[in-house]
Amino acid sequence: MTKYIGILLLFFLSSWTDPPKKVQVYYFLSTTCKICQGYALEMREIYNVYSPQGVEFYALYPGELENDSTVLNFHSKYKLPFLGSKDSVLHYRWQATVTPEVFLIVNDTMVYHGRIDDSYVGVGKRRFKSQHHELKVNIGNVLENKEIITTFVQPVGCIIEK
Repeated sequence: MTKYIGILLLFFLSSWTDPPKKVQVYYFLSTTCKICQGYALEMREIYNVYSPQGVEFYALYPGELENDSTVLNFHSKYKLPFLGSKDSVLHYRWQATVTPEVFLIVNDTMVYHGRIDDSYVGVGKRRFKSQHHELKVNIGNVLENKEIITTFVQPVGCIIEK
């Protein structure tokens, strides 16, 4: 009897896994912001790496000039493979200040927000090669059940008019 209890216990413990995580990335973008345009390739690459691992991606467009047509044209022109829509609520709630600004949400909890990486050191000032990839590192840490070390880094971008 003890042998069977031990086998059942071993089976139970070996089949125990962490509950699935809902991992979402929200980009606040502007169709007229040159920095957002400059990040299109990086956003596509991040999507291509992490979307197959179950990470969901969304683009939100705050601002009076944004509408369904401008968003659709932006996604088509820059080949962004994730959903985009006009936003009039979340940028207030999450206090997004510039575009692009990214929010990493895990199981409905914000674990990181700020810049995608350090490609831009100022408006109009782009590095040849970025050195810090906060969004990639944090998504990787979430997927590998590691601690999020950096929860905020000031983004550089075009100011969201409020």
